[in-house]
Amino acid sequence: MIPTGADWYDPSPDVSRLEQGDVLEGVPVVFAPPRSKRWIILRPHPQGSPIEEAERGLPKNFRADVDAKFATAWNKPEELVLARASVERIMIVSQSCDISWRRHILVAPVGQCERDFNGETLDHVVKNEVGYLFALPSAPPDFPSSYADLSRITAVHNSYFRADALVKRLSSKGMIELQACLTDFFGRPIGFNVNDDVPQDGVYGCISCFTAGRLQPHQQISTGGKFPECGACGSKALWIKIPIVN
Repeated sequence: MIPTGADWYDPSPDVSRLEQGDVLEGVPVVFAPPRSKRWIILRPHPQGSPIEEAERGLPKNFRADVDAKFATAWNKPEELVLARASVERIMIVSQSCDISWRRHILVAPVGQCERDFNGETLDHVVKNEVGYLFALPSAPPDFPSSYADLSRITAVHNSYFRADALVKRLSSKGMIELQACLTDFFGRPIGFNVNDDVPQDGVYGCISCFTAGRLQPHQQISTGGKFPECGACGSKALWIKIPIVN
């Protein structure tokens, strides 16, 4: 099922604060290596400045060592490297309670679905079926169908965040889906999914229904196959065994 903007976003967010899942415009981020699979090391010329001086704005005394091999290049405790910074639309990944006091906040870049994907891949992205991409449905007239790339999460200093740069805030439903996506991406989700074998006969309940506030009857599930889809969640079901007290 394709999520909708009406389900995914808060129609009247409090812009005086920032929260996990907020989409912001105009945040400078550094993703590196730039246009390369490896870091480009900046080597000092023989008469050049030491690293400490170069960090204060004197990189002209350095040359780029593009062909450096790992075994011989990284032979010092620290190096200067070439990176590329860009001002981008991002989504905050850090927990809401951390944003007000941590110096560095984790963010994921936000891209546009139709610009970056096509065909079957595009269909999976907009349906929120790609584990490392979190779908951000369109909200006309000025927010196209987008996604947050969790595989490119990076840290940004908190001085670059402004509440008035808020583009979209997730609704309660959107937050539940984001947290489920983060759980799936960074660790094993709690519960059995439809790809898991049933390890033991018993009565099971769907955790996805519980977190979404849906009341679903418990279901008797037997060994000998995979866990079934949930009547409400479908293939997104997460089953846990319910202890039965006589």
